[in-house]
Amino acid sequence: MIDLSEGDLGDAVTRLWWKRLTDFWQLEFYLDRQDPAFGEMFLMDEDLLNWWTGRADEVQAAYAAR
Repeated sequence: MIDLSEGDLGDAVTRLWWKRLTDFWQLEFYLDRQDPAFGEMFLMDEDLLNWWTGRADEVQAAYAAR
């Protein structure tokens, strides 16, 4: 097990949020493969990001809790 500080965990959560925010692979699959399932996945991820963004402090606190 790696012991990470609360600051490191907060940074990791922020980086994961940013990765999810800027990752559009579902749209690439949707457009390149013409598969509507990936469009649905994009919308589900959008819902998650909206939820996560509105509760960023709570999400970071949950990950930092030991």
